[in-house]
Amino acid sequence: MGTRGCIGIKNTNGTVTAIYNHYDSGLKNLGRLLKKYFKTEEQVRELIDIGSISSIYDIETYRRFKESSYLFDEREWKELNLVGIKVHLMPTEESAEIYNDIENVMGYMICYAYLFVPWENKWYYTKGNGLKILK
Repeated sequence: MGTRGCIGIKNTNGTVTAIYNHYDSGLKNLGRLLKKYFKTEEQVRELIDIGSISSIYDIETYRRFKESSYLFDEREWKELNLVGIKVHLMPTEESAEIYNDIENVMGYMICYAYLFVPWENKWYYTKGNGLKILK
């Protein structure tokens, strides 16, 4: 069972464009990777433009996974040019969705939601009980 989450970006009109992330969405994995690698609006939008994803890995973790998995298929992966991160794609393509607020994504299946606010150049997260700064 994965720790499911959403990754969103605040738009200038106040809405949020967000995608689903299926695995490893907790603070120690997805939260850490977002904070470390996705530092600009352009980088975050490159990720969001993919649509729903299975998971995100740094290059070192990706290489270990590739070497250890007999089921590895390169076609299931996309490298983000702006950050040097590998994204494991979902078997079905689902585009980003627009929400009025990042907390609107919370519910039965979503454990964490992350929000990048471009004009503040900051990441926030929620577990459904208000936004906190991602440290």
